[in-house]
Amino acid sequence: MDTNKLQEIKRFVAAERQTIVTRMERLDILRLQVGLREDNITDVARELARWLGRGDDTIKSTLKMYLDTSDVHVATAPANTSKHKTRVPHAPAVTSSVQQFIRDRCIMRTRTVARDVLALLEDHKIVTINKANTRDYASCLRVVQAFLAKEVYKHGTRKGHTTYRLTDAHKLVRDQYMQYMVPTVTLRPCRPVVYLDESFVHRHYARHKDSLYDPEDMDTTKPKHKGCRYCFIAGILHDGSPVSHLVGLDIFVGGKKNGKVIEDYHSRFTHDYFVDWFSNLLDEIEDLGYLAVVFVMDNAKYHKGKPATTPKGNSKKEAMLQACVDFGFDNVASTDLKSTLWAKLKAHADSNVLPVIVEMARLRGHDVVYAASKYSDLQPIELIWGIVKGVVGRAYTSTTTFQDVYDRLVDAFWNLDSEVIPDTIGVTTRRLLALHADNCAAEASAAVAGVVGDPGESDSDESSGPDVGINDE
Repeated sequence: MDTNKLQEIKRFVAAERQTIVTRMERLDILRLQVGLREDNITDVARELARWLGRGDDTIKSTLKMYLDTSDVHVATAPANTSKHKTRVPHAPAVTSSVQQFIRDRCIMRTRTVARDVLALLEDHKIVTINKANTRDYASCLRVVQAFLAKEVYKHGTRKGHTTYRLTDAHKLVRDQYMQYMVPTVTLRPCRPVVYLDESFVHRHYARHKDSLYDPEDMDTTKPKHKGCRYCFIAGILHDGSPVSHLVGLDIFVGGKKNGKVIEDYHSRFTHDYFVDWFSNLLDEIEDLGYLAVVFVMDNAKYHKGKPATTPKGNSKKEAMLQACVDFGFDNVASTDLKSTLWAKLKAHADSNVLPVIVEMARLRGHDVVYAASKYSDLQPIELIWGIVKGVVGRAYTSTTTFQDVYDRLVDAFWNLDSEVIPDTIGVTTRRLLALHADNCAAEASAAVAGVVGDPGESDSDESSGPDVGINDE
């Protein structure tokens, strides 16, 4: 074995071996000391140190340790394991307040750095700084930076998917929705419920995500998402029995060009259209013999249209003044600004003027409930849309015509299995009850802990209008 190889082995051992001498190594050193002395080798400590690559003091101290104590032991490795005083305590109250502070500023899209956190801690009297001493401030800032690093906060832009965080208004609407719907779906006899919604399918809609493809083939055709489309609206009625009904189905052509812009399918559903459709739906429901029905729908703008006589923000000032007089407002003068008049009228309209369809339903003994935003997984009609559009999309080929899409769409609706609608309603009902149970459990634990808590939050699809309470009251 050449000299280079020998030196390589020495370097390898020096790099891989621990600096601290273990108990086993000390026992080996002690045994070698005995063996060398039995062979009458002189200068044993130096020879062993040369052979083992250890210092003379390590070899000598091992023998001395045994002669003094009749045993060998290992020194405690140096480590920073003891607790030290710190200017920023890692207490739960401190970490939670910092977390909430950073979270709130992220929501407001406000840049946050260690200086902002230091100002928060100073305001809460968690740290005290001698402002006349710049070194004391710099020292405390370094402590805060170390605190943030230990709590795994990072600089920069968050990577990955963005999730929704519910506002207090969303939580209030969610709780109101659960408070109304949980008794509705659990009490017997069950009150009839109609879940209604709108959607669309365009001519080239395809559901081929499970199709084979060559990942290395870059010569592919770009999917088509524009052009004519079929808009449809319907409701599913559930009365607690094993059989449910598809009601109010209407399919029409949408997506026509307005200049160079293809309109979104929501623009094809207007308030006037929806009022007419809802009137026909009420007739159909009552023809089936159902009374006191609960209609559940999302917060689309055309679902909440107020009567035409309701004042609007773009009305003339004279019309606003007359509306204030009609409503009997006090302290209204012609010198008031238009914005002041509109603020009073809007507050009154939001509180006292019901949407047209809510009034229509109440006059005929029914109720309207607006679903909680960000919780589309509680609406079974969304699952029905997925089933129907899946049938249409999986049948798509390059030779599919617009009439083929219509025929497949109609067949998909009328071929819904008799168990599909009750099953989807059962799925969402169980989710609703589970969410309600989680809310109750969170409130109970929060009451014990003396804090305000909230259960898990959910993602959802878009909502076309602001959230309101049950029946817009």
